[in-house]
Amino acid sequence: MRIAPQLSVLFALAFAACGSDSSRPTDTAGDTSGEVTGDTSGPDAPDPDTDDTASPDGEDDDGGDGMSGDTSEDAAEVVAPCVPDAEIFDDPRVIDCGGTLTFVFFGEDTSPSQCPSYYRFNDTKYPTLEALAAAQNCSASCEYRASIGVDLIGCESGFRTGYEQYEPVDKEATCLEAVYSTPIGLLRDLCTWPEKACRADCNADCAEGTIGTSNATQLSGSAGTLRVTPTTNIGQSFRAETAGILTGIELRLTGCSAGLPATIAILDENGGEVGWAELASATLPEGCDSTANLTAGAPGVGYFALETSCVGVEIGDTLTLVVQYPFCDPEIETCADGVGLGYALGNPYTPGTLFTNETAVPDQDLAFKVFVK
Repeated sequence: MRIAPQLSVLFALAFAACGSDSSRPTDTAGDTSGEVTGDTSGPDAPDPDTDDTASPDGEDDDGGDGMSGDTSEDAAEVVAPCVPDAEIFDDPRVIDCGGTLTFVFFGEDTSPSQCPSYYRFNDTKYPTLEALAAAQNCSASCEYRASIGVDLIGCESGFRTGYEQYEPVDKEATCLEAVYSTPIGLLRDLCTWPEKACRADCNADCAEGTIGTSNATQLSGSAGTLRVTPTTNIGQSFRAETAGILTGIELRLTGCSAGLPATIAILDENGGEVGWAELASATLPEGCDSTANLTAGAPGVGYFALETSCVGVEIGDTLTLVVQYPFCDPEIETCADGVGLGYALGNPYTPGTLFTNETAVPDQDLAFKVFVK
């Protein structure tokens, strides 16, 4: 059974006016350090840790007269009273106010009453974004609205979390390609969020094709071959010997059934999946049994490339690799045995142990090599 990768993209909102232009110049004014720039005192920001990318914000408690909040504003700068025929939902937008990314809200009446559209900052409504910007020391040159929501496993916490991406309303404007709403605030650079910092687009050590140096190893396959079946997964726990990014694992594999790929999942100390990969090589040594050992050094044909999972390890961390049966449903098709894994007896690798499904076999260990960058 394949355990699918944990990174999934939720297209929570998509707007035709939103876009991303990689050639667009970047506006770095007011943000030279990449620090968190979330607004903690401004308008009600939507919760960025939910699946709803742009949670609607209802009408004001004053019944929609548009005059709550700062009554000292010039009458020409606030929206005239109008009672809509239906509820107006505020669409969250992001702008720069004094160098800080800030949520404001856009409301548009599509009911027959056709009350004027407005922009809201806290409880005060303005007829245009320019009017709001002038009153609140904000810039109207770059306005962002929600485009997608992204769900991921956090680099720091190891738990599921997420963020929302906001893209420029005017894709021709000279603005950032996107800004991001995260649980720690609004960010110009998503890589400054610790939960994202280990990903491939934020860490060069996670770039595709990166191969680290040999770390934990157990090379002996002298006891023969254990075979993965539709009901039996084979695993091995191991302990990291250096800190870095887990870039791959090589196993002593043999192919008994042609055309069956192998998959591997990496579990943390709590049993949570933190990485997944399919066998990089399409060719394995033939035969159902082998007593050959792994060769020290560079990875061979039984190598699973894990670099883009960007699994960070510290010295002493214990992880478990699980070789899973490929995609075959025994209830509807005939499923032959999968790949074979070379192993050894006598507990040659004392920091870890072999597993059959979830049952530890303390006196046996797979032949394996771990690579860390």
